[in-house]
Amino acid sequence: MRRLRIVWTPLVVLACLGMLLPPSWAGASEPERAKQGNAPIEVSDVALDAGGGMQGVVVDVHGMPRSGVEVALVQHKTRLGLVKTDLQGRFRFAPVKGGVYQLLSSGQVRFVRAWTAEAAPPAARPLALMVVGSEVVRGQMPLEDFFASDAVIITGLVAAMIAIPIAVHNSGGKDKPASP
Repeated sequence: MRRLRIVWTPLVVLACLGMLLPPSWAGASEPERAKQGNAPIEVSDVALDAGGGMQGVVVDVHGMPRSGVEVALVQHKTRLGLVKTDLQGRFRFAPVKGGVYQLLSSGQVRFVRAWTAEAAPPAARPLALMVVGSEVVRGQMPLEDFFASDAVIITGLVAAMIAIPIAVHNSGGKDKPASP
């Protein structure tokens, strides 16, 4: 009976670890989209004004306009223009043709699709909105990241190194000690 416990105890521990560890540790592949990091990119439709200019406004996370902020207009990794916002946080690039652009400001990137006034869809807005200082701070960790962290793994290994010998020793049976 004692030999069975010695064999079964590590097997049970390994089975429990297999249930707690994330699937990537077991060799399971992640979905192809997660591997490539292909998250959908949000593109805003912006209607160009009558003069062919793209107008926009830069605000902070509280909706207050930001003045004096540099905004760059980029297309195909080429910077087409650089302007500073006025006191109301507004900016304008002119002339701009229809197409997809990036607006860069204070470490933020905004993708916009510019439309001429005649071709703009009904959902197109007259201003491109840039929100600066909107870093996302995650307040919790997914369960699989928690169990994959170094601290949890080391703690589990140390606990196993302590608990397994104690369990093996205590399961020694009801033998009488060699000395009285």
